[in-house]
Amino acid sequence: MVHLDVLTPRKHDSEAGLDFASARLLHLAAMCKRHTPRFPGLVPACGVRAVLSLLLLVAPRAVPAPVALFLEGEHAPTGAIWLDALDVAHARQDWGQPRAGRSVGQNEMRLGGTRYLHGLGTHAFSECHIELHGGTNRFVAMVGIDDEAGPNGSAIFELWADDSLRWRSPVLRGGDTPLLADVKLESASRLTLIVDPTEDGIHLDHADWAGALLFLDPNASEPPRIVAPPPVETPEIACRQPQAPEINAPRVLGATPGRPFLFRIPCGGELPISATARGLPPGLTVNADTGIITGVLEKAGLWTLKLRARNKHGGSRQTMLLVAAPYSLALTPPMGWNSWNAWGETVDDAKVRAAADALLASRLADYGFQYVCIDDGWAGGRQANGAIIPNDKFPDMPGLVRYLHNAGLKAGIYASPGRTTCAGYEGSYEHEFQDARTFAAWGMDLLKYDWCSYSGVADGQGPEMFMRPYRLMRQAIDDGGRDMVYAICQYGEANVWQWAAHPDIQGNLWRTSRDIDDTWPGMLHNALAAAEATRFARPGHWSDADMMVLGKLGWGKELRNTQLNEREQQTHVTLWALLPSPMFLGCDVSQLDSFTLALLKNPEVIAIHQDPLGAPVRRVLPANDPSTEVWIRPLWDGTRAVGLFNFDPRTGPRRVYVSWAGAGLPPGPHPVRDLWRRKDLGEYTEAFALNVPARGCVLLKIGVPMKDAAAMAVLRRRYEGSCPAGGPTCPALR
Repeated sequence: MVHLDVLTPRKHDSEAGLDFASARLLHLAAMCKRHTPRFPGLVPACGVRAVLSLLLLVAPRAVPAPVALFLEGEHAPTGAIWLDALDVAHARQDWGQPRAGRSVGQNEMRLGGTRYLHGLGTHAFSECHIELHGGTNRFVAMVGIDDEAGPNGSAIFELWADDSLRWRSPVLRGGDTPLLADVKLESASRLTLIVDPTEDGIHLDHADWAGALLFLDPNASEPPRIVAPPPVETPEIACRQPQAPEINAPRVLGATPGRPFLFRIPCGGELPISATARGLPPGLTVNADTGIITGVLEKAGLWTLKLRARNKHGGSRQTMLLVAAPYSLALTPPMGWNSWNAWGETVDDAKVRAAADALLASRLADYGFQYVCIDDGWAGGRQANGAIIPNDKFPDMPGLVRYLHNAGLKAGIYASPGRTTCAGYEGSYEHEFQDARTFAAWGMDLLKYDWCSYSGVADGQGPEMFMRPYRLMRQAIDDGGRDMVYAICQYGEANVWQWAAHPDIQGNLWRTSRDIDDTWPGMLHNALAAAEATRFARPGHWSDADMMVLGKLGWGKELRNTQLNEREQQTHVTLWALLPSPMFLGCDVSQLDSFTLALLKNPEVIAIHQDPLGAPVRRVLPANDPSTEVWIRPLWDGTRAVGLFNFDPRTGPRRVYVSWAGAGLPPGPHPVRDLWRRKDLGEYTEAFALNVPARGCVLLKIGVPMKDAAAMAVLRRRYEGSCPAGGPTCPALR
């Protein structure tokens, strides 16, 4: 017989856990079930089932150690099932795939040196929704960061029963002692397991629900099953496209006197469209059929251009300030396409031409997406004289650039200050001036200069070590005699935002963090990193949160849809508009769906991104709800762009509030416009609030704008005196 007199309850450590006697009985039940055929003298497993069921229902307290010991076992007790016995296909996470009975790295699941044969290995953020049908009494698991992450990684574990938070861990980091999660479920219909990342990003957030067990009601009508997360409602956005012309040009544009000039007037509306520009400075002309302005600026100065566009449905007008002065490029953040996130090292001449064709066919070029950039993978070797040459994938680089320029698009190229690029191709080390002259001869309009292998040749330490190669390439670009937007890819090392705009470097944009990935935590991490450096940004110099992860991506492998759902995509574009971060698509542009195209072709959102004031965004963090934020950005016409965000990854809206005082607006009634819906919401006297869904946003414009002529006059005064006609420099832009 089985003797129970030794199972004396111990003092408890947890209000929600199993007591010592329960744990021992559970272990005994498993032993009985496993060994009864070998040891007939033992009571069969079914003989203790009733006792076990009773104890599981009444046991109010626990000592974690014995429970943890039981969770390490191979067999579940009678009346319970392992979580990984369910189909985990519908469990969701933002990187990789949840693993049944393994770590997310596909190794044995280990916490604190202890091996667990069962459980669910995940990566933050993750969610697992389990339909219980009211027939599950209790959930028990050990939680923590898997040992495979070493001292790295951090996460918060949560257990939700229906809409109620039942248990939440503190922040658990790699190497921390795992915790027992033990929750009574009673009549709950759904259990949700959540793993949240913390503010240090998602690197190695390998989170385990180790030994996870579901204890079933004997009278349960249906077994539990893992189901897909609740569907995310498609955000309401305006999708209309104009028939009459709609000019989408930036309000300010800069170029260097004496260098080739190229600008395509971006204009929506039904084709064909005739576009002209009055007030052009000497040396520039416009082709009315294409709307492309070309030539060479003859002198420095300021010119107010009057852009006009007409088709059979009507006309459109817009003024634009042209600043002709050294170091006046990228007065608004550049927009375009980059090859890496779709094609990786498989990029070739045909793919680049196809991307250009798609920007034109989709009309994205008419909303400002005009740079076409070749990332890593193009370089071959060097000629005997040291000149760099493309590899076989690019048989005619000058011809490719001409193809882009003839369409009014601009070309970008990739290089590295080290001996090799990130992918192992030829770098520019000790050939900086030679390469810059080659890029200029090809007609390149942008250079992305990626740190990568330079650490292998760098000498010294501190910021100067990082600044040196970028200062050298700036000299080389200036020597090349062609305007090239200078994109510094430094991954946020050495506080790049503090020195990238130095007069000796003149970086137009600089990366503030690691490469982006198409997950919610990955995208949000890059956005928040850029936001931290936004106070260092200004016209001509921008914090870069990396390429946008919309559409079909692959990084040189088989293309797949972005992992961001439609609501997350809307938040992604909103964040990049408010930062503002350069908008470079990294997808196969030819396969963008109608929703994503509507996101990218909203002229009111693009106007926020291209606002000529270039003011930094300010984050307001409500004290009563850490999951929500308000982002406020002053605009050139005296109004405010306001983003209301709910960064909580769970379902359920949050009410987000902005006051006029907090937004820097005077008291009194102010109109509020929803930019995504392109809808006026009315006037409000002191504040405005809306319910914002999880991972969602609302983008507003608040205030009465100045008249266009008055706003242009203010903009002109900003540059006047610094760029007099015939003047050699524009110090204000430095």
